[in-house]
Amino acid sequence: MLALVGWTDWLLLWFPFRLGVPEWEFGTISGAFDAMALGTIGFLVLATVVARGGTRTLGRVLALTALGVSLLCLVLWVLYLLNVPLAVNAVQPELKGVLEKSVIKTSLLALFYAGGYGALGVYGLRLLNVKTKGAVG
Repeated sequence: MLALVGWTDWLLLWFPFRLGVPEWEFGTISGAFDAMALGTIGFLVLATVVARGGTRTLGRVLALTALGVSLLCLVLWVLYLLNVPLAVNAVQPELKGVLEKSVIKTSLLALFYAGGYGALGVYGLRLLNVKTKGAVG
């Protein structure tokens, strides 16, 4: 339920979809990284349940999904960074400090989520590989 609610909330941030509009990209991507926490908690709960006795197929799907989310985080972060110069030029001088903090926060979240999901995906695939070898041998 946590994963469903969290990822539904995350997906709704993207509508209406206006890729190519720098202001929309900057705000939406920043908000998307802020909104990933609940979906991530749900994903981790689901991954734990699968690791404790789920099917290999579901485990593989979750591991590959984690790797996909990791890659998506990196792509979104690059897109976000491409819009930072436009945001810096558009903001009033007294708000540049706030913008700087926002860029740092979004960048850290992007890297943490990309790294965490990437590690989870690799660990999941390795765990499945070890279980498969142990079952055969």
